[in-house]
Amino acid sequence: MNQAAKKHLAPKAAARSRKQLVNDLVGEVIEGLRARLARRDELRLRIKARQEKFYWTGLTKSIFRRPSSARSARRDLLEFGDNPQRERTPPLRYSRTDSTRSRDVNLPRAEVRPVFSHDIFAVQRVGGISRYVCELHNALCQAGTLSTVIAPLHVCGLLAGAERVLGIHVPELLQIRGADRITRAVDHLTEPAARALVAGHGRGVVVHPTYYSSVPPSRKYATAITVYDMIHERYPEMFSPGDKTSEQKRLWCERADAVIAISDYTKHQLVRLLDIDPGRVTVCHLGVTRVDPEPATRNRLATSRPFFLYVGNRGGHKNFDRLVRAFSRSRAALDGTGLIAFGGGKPTPTELRWLDEHRVSHLVSFARGDDASLAAHYATARGLLYPSLDEGFGMPPLEAMLHGCPVAAADAGAIPEVVADAALLFDPTVVESMTAAIDRIASDRALGASLASRGASRAPLFTWDRAARTTLSAYAAALEIAEARS
Repeated sequence: MNQAAKKHLAPKAAARSRKQLVNDLVGEVIEGLRARLARRDELRLRIKARQEKFYWTGLTKSIFRRPSSARSARRDLLEFGDNPQRERTPPLRYSRTDSTRSRDVNLPRAEVRPVFSHDIFAVQRVGGISRYVCELHNALCQAGTLSTVIAPLHVCGLLAGAERVLGIHVPELLQIRGADRITRAVDHLTEPAARALVAGHGRGVVVHPTYYSSVPPSRKYATAITVYDMIHERYPEMFSPGDKTSEQKRLWCERADAVIAISDYTKHQLVRLLDIDPGRVTVCHLGVTRVDPEPATRNRLATSRPFFLYVGNRGGHKNFDRLVRAFSRSRAALDGTGLIAFGGGKPTPTELRWLDEHRVSHLVSFARGDDASLAAHYATARGLLYPSLDEGFGMPPLEAMLHGCPVAAADAGAIPEVVADAALLFDPTVVESMTAAIDRIASDRALGASLASRGASRAPLFTWDRAARTTLSAYAAALEIAEARS
C-alpha cells in the first residue's frame, strides 16, 4: 500500500479505535451497575439482619454517624449494629399537617437520601449547572447526608474525586464528535437499573434530576427540581423550534414535590410565566468557592498588557456581540487595553468576523483552563465585564468579587440581587452605557479599588454550606408531601 493510501486510511482507523474504546466503556458501565446493584442488595440484607439482632423496632431507624468518605460510609453501615454508643448526627425534623391530625416526624439527616440524575453530566464537561450540582452534592456529603450521583457514563470532569458517584468518566481524549449522544443513550439504557437502585434505598429518598428530564416524576418516591433560569420562556426565538426544555420544565415544576429556584428573581419569573404556586418554591442562592490562582499564569498575565475579562458562553442572551461593539468604542481599547474571553469554546467564524469589523481582533483573545487558571485571570484583570441580558443567578460576578476583581455587570435578571452595591451596573441593551462603564473602571482606580473591597465583603455571604441547609429544608417538604401521598 502506498503512502497516500495509508495517510487516507489513518484517520478512519483512529476513529474506529476511539469508537471501540467507547463501546468497551459502555460494557464496563453496564457490568459495573449490575455488580453494584448485587452488592447493594447484599448490603441491605446484612444491615437488616444486624438491626433486628441488636435493636428493637424503635431504634431500627436510628441515626448514622457522619461519613467522611464513601468507604467510611460503607463501613459505618456494615458496623451499624455493633456499637450503640456511636456518635450520632442530629435529626432533621419536619411536621406534617392535614385535615385530621398533626404530628412530628423525625427523619435522621443521614437518612435523607438525595439522588442526583445523570442528565447534565452526560452532556456538560464544565458549566454552571454541573458545578452547582457537584458543589451541592459535596456540601450535602460533608453535612452527613447520604447524597448519591447516578451518572453511568458521564463527560463531566467535576465529578472526579467526589464521594458516592456511580458511573464512569469518559476522558476528554475519547470524547469524539457526538459523544454526548452516546452518553445520553447509555444512561437512558441503564436508567431502569438506576431506578431499581433508587427504589432499594427505602425511606428518605429524594430524586433530584440535574436538568429537566423527559421522564415524568414518579409518585413512588419524593422528587425535587431546580429551576436555573427562565431564558427559554423569555427568549424563545433564541432556541430551535424543536427545543423541549420549556415543556419539560413545566412538567417537572407542576408535578415535583419540591421546586427550588436559585434566586428570588427566578422564583418571581417562574411564578409569573408558569403560574406555579409561590408557596411550593424554595429560594436557594448558590455558593462560591475560592481557588488559589495558578502562579505561572498569574505572573504571565501580570506582566502583559492590562485587560478586561469576560467569562462563560458567548451566544444568545449572553450579549457578547454587543460587548464587542461597546469595547471597540471605548477609550480603554484606544489605549491598548485587551479583552480576554475565558471559556465558552473556540471563537466561531461569526465572532472572528465581528472582531475584524470592529477592528479589535488584535486586542481580543480567547482562553481556556481549569479553576486555578480562571482564578489567575480574575486576580490580574482590570475588571470583569458581564453584559448578559438575563441570568437566573450569575456566578462569574460572584467569583470575580471573591478574588478581588472589580465588576461591571448588566442591570438585568438576578445580577443586581447577587452583586448588590458591589458592582458597577449598566444597561445591557445600550452600547453607550456599556462603553461608559468600561471607561470608568479603566480610568478611575479609586472606583476599582472600592468595587473590589465591597465585592470581597459581599461574596463570602454566599456559601455552599448555606445552600445545602436550604436544600435540605426543601427535601424535608418533599418527603412530607410524598409521605402524605402514600
